Amino acid sequence: MALTRKVSESENSAKWGSVWQSASKTLVVATDFSVAAEHARDQALHWLLPGLQRVVLLHVLPERNRYSSTLVRVEDILKDLADQRLLKQRQAICQSWDIPFPVECISREGPIHAVLQEVCSRYLAPIVVMGNVGVHSEQSGDTGSARKELLAQFNTFPLLSFSRYKSTSVPKNILYASDVFEMESLEALKPLVGMAIPHQATIHIAHIGERNIVQSSHTEGPDRDLVPRYLELFPEVAFTYKNLNGNEPIFAQLRSMVSTHNIDLVFVVMQQHGFYHNFLQTAAAEDGFFQAMPVLTVRI
Repeated sequence: MALTRKVSESENSAKWGSVWQSASKTLVVATDFSVAAEHARDQALHWLLPGLQRVVLLHVLPERNRYSSTLVRVEDILKDLADQRLLKQRQAICQSWDIPFPVECISREGPIHAVLQEVCSRYLAPIVVMGNVGVHSEQSGDTGSARKELLAQFNTFPLLSFSRYKSTSVPKNILYASDVFEMESLEALKPLVGMAIPHQATIHIAHIGERNIVQSSHTEGPDRDLVPRYLELFPEVAFTYKNLNGNEPIFAQLRSMVSTHNIDLVFVVMQQHGFYHNFLQTAAAEDGFFQAMPVLTVRI
């Protein structure tokens, strides 16, 4: 049963204004022009368009070979081609979507995490979207390998990835995988709550605490010290809360929650020393659980 409480209209309006102001305003589409990247772009527009104020199409090019002596460099040709393809994408987006705000095109050289960090810092409340194409992408050089690099080094801004094999409606049920730093992560929930409110989505919290890691426990009841805090901060959103136990594999329990609640999106806050630190690149990547689902991550 979802946990929620009634609030007055004035209180609700005040809370809504606060959360809405912190919701995502700029969609930065990291594209390699693949089918997966285009699918992720369209899914993100479907989910986020009502609250957006800007879309940025970004293609990151390899760094130049600065010692090349040829008059026409391969990098120059690649940049010209990228600029042309970005303009075509912008035209296609404007024809397919009713977008009453700017759609910008940027092609830039450098490490993808550094380029994205610099680009995102220029805009209001950015969220990055990209395709999630699996571990084979290390060889092909597509968005999947870039996603791994971002998960390892990208900070501060939310990163939303979609599977190219699945189309989903707007999120109605969101799984938030929390850990012992749950209270420290409350600020990072604002983009998630900003996404949940317009779609009237329920946030299902899957919590793993120290007692579930250090010692075996079948305790699954809600932590009554934390649930009221969620309801106080975000009264417009319905929550469910479950402590994961220490006797079953974490991903088996997460899969069970995905099935039970028909989860549309997984949300993870990654921070140093937290349980989920780098987990998307290691155990979760090997498990394959997150390769088939939309995932929103924030590293703090």
